[in-house]
Amino acid sequence: WVKADDGRFYQSEAANFAASATPADHSRANFRLSRGHYTTPNTEVRYVGTSTNANTVTIAATQTQASPNDFSHLGTAGDCGTATAHSGDREAGDYEFTLAHKASYLCFVPRCMNTDLAPNIFLTKITVTANKPIAGKYDFTNGTLIGKTPVASSSNTITLTTSNFSLNTQVSSVETNGAYMVIKPGTHILRVRYWVKDVVTNVEGAITKTLPATA
Repeated sequence: WVKADDGRFYQSEAANFAASATPADHSRANFRLSRGHYTTPNTEVRYVGTSTNANTVTIAATQTQASPNDFSHLGTAGDCGTATAHSGDREAGDYEFTLAHKASYLCFVPRCMNTDLAPNIFLTKITVTANKPIAGKYDFTNGTLIGKTPVASSSNTITLTTSNFSLNTQVSSVETNGAYMVIKPGTHILRVRYWVKDVVTNVEGAITKTLPATA
C-alpha cells in the first residue's frame, strides 16, 4: 500500500518475483501501482500481509505450516512493515524502498534425545500462550504494533499446526522440523507447548516449557 498525493493509500498489484528480476531468496521485487498520483520525492509505504486495509494488521491466532523450515505463511499469519519510498527515475515514475518489518517471529527447532523413540515421534502442533494478548486485529495507522492492544479478536494464545514434522534428531535442525510463528512484538512471558504423537502406539501428548519475560 502506497500513500498518494491525495493522502489516501492505494494497493499495488501482486509483486513480480520473476527469476530474471529478483534474487532467488525473494529479497527484492518489483511492484506496480495502477491508481493514484505520486509526485513527491518521498512517500509512505505499508505492508499489511493479507489485510484489505492499510490501517489494520491481523496477527492470526491460528497459523499453519505445511513443511519444515518454510515461512511462506508469514503473510497470512500477520507479517507487516513500513518504509519510505524514495524517488529513483521520477520521469519513469519509479520509486525504491527497503521494508522494515514490524511484527515479531518465533522459530522452533525441537529435538528428541531418546534415539529409540525418536523415529516414531512427530510434531503435530505448537501452542504459545502469553501473559497478555499476542494475536488479534491491531490498528496500524502509525505504522507500529508496539504498545498496541487488539481492537478485535484478541487472543493470548497462538496455535501453529504442522504437518507431522519429524523429531528424529538429537540436535537443533531447521531443515528437519524448523517451525515459525508470527506474534505481536513486545516483552512477554511465554508458555510453549509442543504437541507430539507416537505413530506406533498412537499416543499423543504435550511437552511444556515456560520462558521468562523476553522481548
